[in-house]
Amino acid sequence: MQLKDKRLVSYEIDSSGNESNLFYFTTDQDIAYEVRFKPSGYLFPDEPLLEPHVYEMVIALISNPGGKPPAIDPRIPPTIAAVFEQFMRVHERVVVYICESSDSRGAARQRKFSGWFEQYGQLNFVKIDSRLADTDGSVFLTSLILRASNPNLGNTILAFQRLIGAYSEGK
Repeated sequence: MQLKDKRLVSYEIDSSGNESNLFYFTTDQDIAYEVRFKPSGYLFPDEPLLEPHVYEMVIALISNPGGKPPAIDPRIPPTIAAVFEQFMRVHERVVVYICESSDSRGAARQRKFSGWFEQYGQLNFVKIDSRLADTDGSVFLTSLILRASNPNLGNTILAFQRLIGAYSEGK
């Protein structure tokens, strides 16, 4: 993701856990976040060639000394964009982002993430949004993101569409 707005400087990123696809940053309010990319090839069981390239991106708040919900921080979006760019620079990978919805804020997370993508990543990446409906009636908002130059672009998009269709049919 290219940082278009140079006025917004990202936080310092600790990628010392890079071998495990872990990235950390701490905000000016001492709130710490972890961004990890979990191997998730199991999402596409019928596509063994994709398996080593598929990751789920997880953004987790890991320390909040104040205990209050974090305020909007304009430096977080460029930091997440920088982490994503760093991960995708080293790995020509496919990323699946599933919005946590257990607190009924999944749609808000999807809007926020999509806004970040529009601001920072639309030139080099393809993003496809969809909804996964679980058998218990739960709906998960999800995005597939990969480089526009990924040699498996078409096959990956078809595999994602099959995944969504399989969930919709209750398989």
